[in-house]
Amino acid sequence: ALAVSEALKVAGETWNVSSLVGMIGVSGIAVQNSLVLVTQTWTHRRMAKLMKGESRREKPAGTPRFRSGIRVCASGVGCQE
Repeated sequence: ALAVSEALKVAGETWNVSSLVGMIGVSGIAVQNSLVLVTQTWTHRRMAKLMKGESRREKPAGTPRFRSGIRVCASGVGCQE
C-alpha cells in the first residue's frame, strides 16, 4: 500500500474507488505470479529427483507390511481371538 501511495502522489492523484480497485487487482496478480513461481520450482525439483532415480516418496521399510497386517486382521482372516 505504501508503494501505491507513493505512485498516487507522483501522479498527482488521490485515493478513490478506482485506485483501490487497481491496487487490489495488482496485488492479486502479484500473488498469482508468486504461486506460479513456487509451483514451478517444486515441479522442477521433483523432476530433478526423478531423473536422478530417487523415488517419488520415501517410506519406512516396515510400513507396507504393517498396513497389510492391519487389513488382514480387520477382515477377520488370520486373527487370533
